[in-house]
Amino acid sequence: PLSVMDVVKEISTQMVFNKKPVILNESQGEISHQSLNSGKAKRLLEWTPKYSFPDGINKTIEWYRRFFSEKNQK
Repeated sequence: PLSVMDVVKEISTQMVFNKKPVILNESQGEISHQSLNSGKAKRLLEWTPKYSFPDGINKTIEWYRRFFSEKNQK
């Protein structure tokens, strides 16, 4: 499982964004721990991920950059 901070760090690293995120921890009633498991999809559907987590983040960042670049050109 990846923490939210793991995800933020990966995105920040790939986008070369060196500021520390502000963490307030003020929410109440939130689930303290949760994670996703792709085991059932792998088992029943014979699914395998196409990208590793860092590669998937990279593809996502590329998509957003293209999308907003094209949107600003219109």
